Amino acid sequence: MDKKEQIEYAHFLIERISKDFLLEGSPYIIQEGFENIRDLIILYGKQSNLLESVLVLIENNMAEEAFILMRSLLNNFMLLVYLSNDDSKQTRHKEFSLQPIKTYLKFLYDMRKGVERGWLSQDKLIDLELKIKIFEDELENHREFFYKKNGKKSYNTRPISISKMANSDEFLYNYYISHYREGSAYEHSDPTSLKIYKDKFMDDNDVDGVFKLDLSKTDIELEENVLKTAIGIYTMSYLTLLKLFSNDYEYLIEDRKTKLEEIALIMHASSI
Repeated sequence: MDKKEQIEYAHFLIERISKDFLLEGSPYIIQEGFENIRDLIILYGKQSNLLESVLVLIENNMAEEAFILMRSLLNNFMLLVYLSNDDSKQTRHKEFSLQPIKTYLKFLYDMRKGVERGWLSQDKLIDLELKIKIFEDELENHREFFYKKNGKKSYNTRPISISKMANSDEFLYNYYISHYREGSAYEHSDPTSLKIYKDKFMDDNDVDGVFKLDLSKTDIELEENVLKTAIGIYTMSYLTLLKLFSNDYEYLIEDRKTKLEEIALIMHASSI
């Protein structure tokens, strides 16, 4: 497939999956104990939006910026695989669900440091300590997220890291090694990712010293890689969830399983 055909194919997948798998626009009723399924469906919905955004950037010759969103696609894919391989106690989903509490508690700890350093007003300290206590009490309900150090309680405020997910599965590890580091260079504007915008101005001069700024340029080879990989990640995300639902929650998709398997066959038949 050429660039145009790949983009059309990606739009086709998003449309079919939104209609037949995500049931976009239809009501969901989530029973207690199935919150993990809810979050997996919503995570894949985000994958659709991320891929749509990648396509817009690719169509506008912005492969470098598209790589940043492809990195988010990869992060979400790894999270989908990680949560899809949970234990019977849904330990991983519990850890995922507590992330907002943990990250906000970390933010409050950082604010406390700001007060201690004199960077923030002392007036904020009373309300701040109250908020910290509330969020620490919330984590105490989940003993695996706090521990005692030198007789004092300490709380684990680390979210699920990309490296933790990568090291939980050989397949994820290979994706991480292949794509994540390079994506980081574009997200954090590593100097190597900025060279594309420098256009040679004089033949006798080094492009780092004498150049014209051209923001319309993009790396064609990178563009091809980003487009192919983004569609591949979206595909693997779908196949991961279809396998999970078919094996463990078939009753949730039995009325549309033929359509969902048809999408999988189209994916397998694709040359991307």
